[in-house]
Amino acid sequence: MAIPARGVKDIRTHLGRNPGQREAYQLFMEISGLEMERARRQKERTFALRSVAKIETRFSEIDARKAQLLREAESAKGKGPAGPVERRESEKIRREAALSRTAPAAHGFKIKY
Repeated sequence: MAIPARGVKDIRTHLGRNPGQREAYQLFMEISGLEMERARRQKERTFALRSVAKIETRFSEIDARKAQLLREAESAKGKGPAGPVERRESEKIRREAALSRTAPAAHGFKIKY
């Protein structure tokens, strides 16, 4: 008594059973999966909005500090350098400016993290 050979055609599947209809538990499982995804996305959204708010706060701090420095620069415009350290710094700045004028034009600035 030989056992008949089985092939791919003998594999039982659920295809053809209850065509076009799904069991209620399948529908509820899909609904619960969607609800979990929604909760996860809501949490991501909350964290993203919090990050954006922190960035906006930092932008306003930067703008305030920039305005303060510009006011200080304007008030110090007529005054000469206070000491040799500032003179060395100003010479260094002039040298860097001269080098940047002779260097090929840069395409903006790049930030490396």
